[in-house]
Amino acid sequence: QEVDESIYKALYLPVLESKGYEGFFAVKMGSKEGLAMFWSTKKFECLEEINRVQCPINKILLQEDCKGWDAHLDLLQQLPRIKRRLKELGQILQCVQLVSKSNPSEKVIVANTHLYYHPLGDHIRALQTYGLCRKLVELQDGDLSTPILLCGDLNSDPDSGASQLLRHGRIDVNADVWENLLSHPKPRISKRKSNTEGEASEKNIVPPTLILPLNFPRLRPSGSPTFTHCIPQFTGVLDYILSSSYISCVSTAPMPTMAEYMPNAGMPSDHVSLVSEYDLRPQRIE
Repeated sequence: QEVDESIYKALYLPVLESKGYEGFFAVKMGSKEGLAMFWSTKKFECLEEINRVQCPINKILLQEDCKGWDAHLDLLQQLPRIKRRLKELGQILQCVQLVSKSNPSEKVIVANTHLYYHPLGDHIRALQTYGLCRKLVELQDGDLSTPILLCGDLNSDPDSGASQLLRHGRIDVNADVWENLLSHPKPRISKRKSNTEGEASEKNIVPPTLILPLNFPRLRPSGSPTFTHCIPQFTGVLDYILSSSYISCVSTAPMPTMAEYMPNAGMPSDHVSLVSEYDLRPQRIE
């Protein structure tokens, strides 16, 4: 995540192509940075260009023709500023469907994303997660046995709305995720009226209950690190590699055990790199 397009073209792509990898870059809306993904051409192939997807998350959420995925639409109607904020955000979902060259029956949807950053925006990230799950189901195209591998900086700790939705498939109306629903983004002050935008009616707004379909796989993390982000203002887990139960994580790279503010001499990023190895052979469905 947060890969500068010029660095991708000048450094990552040529270097990794020389090592036998194919690359896919998806630029964030209104930005020159985005998401990058690479896969070994010796082991995998992307059969069709249609299997490479870069989709603005806000467009998924703002579609009105979304039968079965419309739990959030009443909220956007009642709180126009939430809808406006979503329109302004440039976060995207990057996906590719890969097929194993050694066994074409083994395939996987690999997804990558970077969600909204604001510390008061847990409800925004939960909505974004709801939208990206809808897109992942669409990409499965009816084959629910196709495993999903979701990687990303979710800007969400393990107790957040986004994490709970992905791991448990549900966010209830009284969940903590909705705590800042009426305060972020802040209401606009009306020049014609003495009250703020929607102040009188917003007190009666009931948050939605977000429920993923029963056949949507519950995504589980590859490990339980103590932290993936360490700066003076925050130390905790924000980054994840999550998978459906159809595939298994067989190993993970060692993680730092002592928090030292990043970046530093040993870690040039303010996020820890997550490295996991997966077995794509079908596992018992839990």
